Amino acid sequence: MTTELATADQPQHPSPVDPHGHSKARIAHWNAIVATGLLPSHVKDGRTAYAIELYGEMLGIHPMRAMTGIVVIKGKPTISAELMHSLIRERGKPYRFDVLERSKTRSAIRVQRAESSEPVEYEFTIEDAKTAGLAGSPTYKAYPAAMLFARCVSIVGRCEFPDIIGGAYVEGELSTTVETAEIEVVEID
Repeated sequence: MTTELATADQPQHPSPVDPHGHSKARIAHWNAIVATGLLPSHVKDGRTAYAIELYGEMLGIHPMRAMTGIVVIKGKPTISAELMHSLIRERGKPYRFDVLERSKTRSAIRVQRAESSEPVEYEFTIEDAKTAGLAGSPTYKAYPAAMLFARCVSIVGRCEFPDIIGGAYVEGELSTTVETAEIEVVEID
């Protein structure tokens, strides 16, 4: 019995971590895009961008949509409330998603998945934000209705649509400071 050692002439098998063998090329690709300044400031290098691309791929979204909607905090992917909300609306059908209240003191949402017999209501209040130590942040002070709605959407996402959001958190749920774009407040009828 002879044992052959792999040589440079023999084809190498891809790493189990990178089964397609293309991570170096993708990281180089993203490094070039990072250098243009086109990506959000939290995407500082090609490795971060590639990780975000892979997470976005798992969620079934375009890489550039992933760059603007996913932030890695302490090794965990977080999704903007806007991206989470749109994924639920795009992919959670048929279902019910009613915004019951969106104010500076309370956000409430009623949801019902097609396979559920009864709708379920979720809320997040300014008192909940105070208890969690969130209400004192500059963002909460400037945009309380948007922040309460974002937290309420994340609760709905994790409780009712984990298959759609991939178990991600919403930005701000993990305790750290991350530079993000200004929140756009959009009224929902």
